Amino acid sequence: MIYLLILTTLIFLILNFLLAKKDYMHPAVIFHGMFLLYELMCLLGEEAYAVTLHVGSLSVISLGFCAMTTANLISHDVGKRKELCISELKAIKVPRIYLIALIIMQVVSILYFCKYLGNLSTAYYGTSDSTMSESIELYDTLTKFLRDEYNELAVPIPMAYRITNPLCAGAEYIVLYIMVNNFLVKKKVDPLMIMILGLMCIRIIMNGSRSPLLRIFTFIFLLLYVLSMKSGRIRRGDMKFFRKLIIAAFGFVALMFMVLIIMGRTTRFTGIVDHLFVYFGAPIVNLDTFIESYRVKLLAPLERGALIGAQTFKNLYFYLYKLFKIRGFSDIEEIELFAFSSNNREIGNVYTMFYKIIYDFGFLGVVPLTLIMGIYYCETYRKIMSEKSDKIIDLRLLIYAYLFNDIVMSAFSNRFYETIFDAPFIKFIIVVILLDIFPVEMRFRHEKTRSK
Repeated sequence: MIYLLILTTLIFLILNFLLAKKDYMHPAVIFHGMFLLYELMCLLGEEAYAVTLHVGSLSVISLGFCAMTTANLISHDVGKRKELCISELKAIKVPRIYLIALIIMQVVSILYFCKYLGNLSTAYYGTSDSTMSESIELYDTLTKFLRDEYNELAVPIPMAYRITNPLCAGAEYIVLYIMVNNFLVKKKVDPLMIMILGLMCIRIIMNGSRSPLLRIFTFIFLLLYVLSMKSGRIRRGDMKFFRKLIIAAFGFVALMFMVLIIMGRTTRFTGIVDHLFVYFGAPIVNLDTFIESYRVKLLAPLERGALIGAQTFKNLYFYLYKLFKIRGFSDIEEIELFAFSSNNREIGNVYTMFYKIIYDFGFLGVVPLTLIMGIYYCETYRKIMSEKSDKIIDLRLLIYAYLFNDIVMSAFSNRFYETIFDAPFIKFIIVVILLDIFPVEMRFRHEKTRSK
């Protein structure tokens, strides 16, 4: 069955690659390409992890492929403007005071979060002897897997962090956008912007999750590709850029293993091969195991009083509960349990993007929810590439670049719906829009410097 799944994925990948005019960064191509990568990892680990896939997995994933391909076809409908819009790329001049102010705000955010981590460790262990790595690991474990214990501790988050964290998050991505833009024009990077990127990574690592680091990576490379294409620096499907992307991706994976040590997360899995399979193969195996054991139906029945799409839209329900204390919105079952392979090896707790969808809606839920996601990515990408923006910062491109990580991670988990309904993302959008309206569009200017 695994060979049939790989063949099916390869057919859909080639079809979407041709529809995208051989643009390997088109979202539909990325979507199918990532699933192919995960399936190949399953094939490589077939013997070591006793991988056996079934027709249920093939059916679910194929339905998702059909929906994404349909979204790609819709975005290529007759009459829509599809040609690439070439325009001059200009450097963006940022007053130094804004960069310095952001650095100060980042430092304040880091210091107060360090204080919070210390208070959390003291409340949990009853002692203040924990190292920073231990405190980071504790925070990550409590917030991901022990929410009840975390809430019972009720350690207050410093107000200074509550204020600076969302402001930093929005401002940092605006600076990243400007940094990439100016690098393409000037072939150099402002040292203050490098410092901001470094502090941004420190803030992320302290929160115990590596996923935001991957978001930075995909954000930067998507911008490099799109801005290079739209300014005529490279052509669609440029292989030189593709080789650089692959090399950078391997380097990034190596860096993520180093970050594990800093975060104190080195005890759960035994080695590099184990890690690679858990992150690049296990999600499909876990999905298959769930489908076989849960006996997923064509259409999942909705029990009386149950929340519609409780798992798929969990972050939205949690946020609404936080804002309005709506009864029942916080009592959602935790289903992201650690799973084991057929030969009893622990292989993580992620099940691809389809897991929560079929849990909530059954097989038929895969089509509309994947289609909605696909239409956003394919339509937005088409408009970005075919339309000119006269703004200092193209907000549509910035937000798309931010969310690009979620289609890259679709074979891993339900990142798209987790992100767009999550409180930090909602705050991020508000902050980015406000910063763009006031300081950016009102104060920042295009420089006269042009690329050679």
